[in-house]
Amino acid sequence: MILKLNPPQSHADYIDSAREAGFFRVLEYIYRMQGQYELALCTYLEHPDYAYHRSVFSAINDFAAKSNPSATAGVTQFVLKRTQELADIDAESLASVVETISALEHGAIIELLAEHPQSQFAYLRALLDPTPDALSRTPRLHAQISAAGHILSAGDERLPPDIGLSEEQHIVIYPFLSLVPDSPDKTSKYPPKYHERYLELMCTYSPGSVLRYLKQSADLTPEPFRLSYVRSVCTRHKVGDGLVWALVRLGDFSGALQTLLEHVDTEVETIRAAVPASASDSVSQPAALEEADRERLVEHLDAAA
Repeated sequence: MILKLNPPQSHADYIDSAREAGFFRVLEYIYRMQGQYELALCTYLEHPDYAYHRSVFSAINDFAAKSNPSATAGVTQFVLKRTQELADIDAESLASVVETISALEHGAIIELLAEHPQSQFAYLRALLDPTPDALSRTPRLHAQISAAGHILSAGDERLPPDIGLSEEQHIVIYPFLSLVPDSPDKTSKYPPKYHERYLELMCTYSPGSVLRYLKQSADLTPEPFRLSYVRSVCTRHKVGDGLVWALVRLGDFSGALQTLLEHVDTEVETIRAAVPASASDSVSQPAALEEADRERLVEHLDAAA
């Protein structure tokens, strides 16, 4: 306010003082007035309050909305230089920004995150497998989704839990049309290498989600991943249910059964190891494949049919 009421002859005279005093909002205002948009955005990440870091995406969208080549260039350079930090703050907002700004591409962002696998995983998840609360943050995507009228189906396992909200409050707009469950559009928007890299990272950071993702993506055209690759990566990371799914889809039913039996035997041995010796002596020798395990195999076979 002081700068607005009594503008200095040169804003640059206040930069060092504002930085030393920790007046980052003043610093952002000065850079904005000088047209130094990249430096203005940097002040958000320099602020000691983490909540202020998240506000950087609002500022990015604000600058990107200007019909100003200098602002667009500043935003683009900022995103490319601070990609990892932005992905760690909010990968979904970063993916939305890349969708909005034509000068940015998902491939470049993914490549920049190659040395930071957890950040890369978060970005790919936001892009390929967004959660229900990842609402569209760009007017362009929001308009497309609203016009299509897509919402999450009631049977989707990622639907928010019922906590007493009205039916209208449980409607969640899905941010990426190409991967909406039960959507008539089954075209894969992104190249297979994105899906395969995401699958590999998922095997490391969220192996319990692999089977759900494989089932969800299986009907996309073209198929988003090679079955041979799925088999290889699931074998390497010991993701049993993903491997069974891939083997069944490849027609290797005996291999699928063998893998499932090995997984069951491993679980049985784990349970035995946890049971005291006196109790385990009274337990009868379990069958190699109990009824529950048979049902599990049938479920895998039905899913691949």
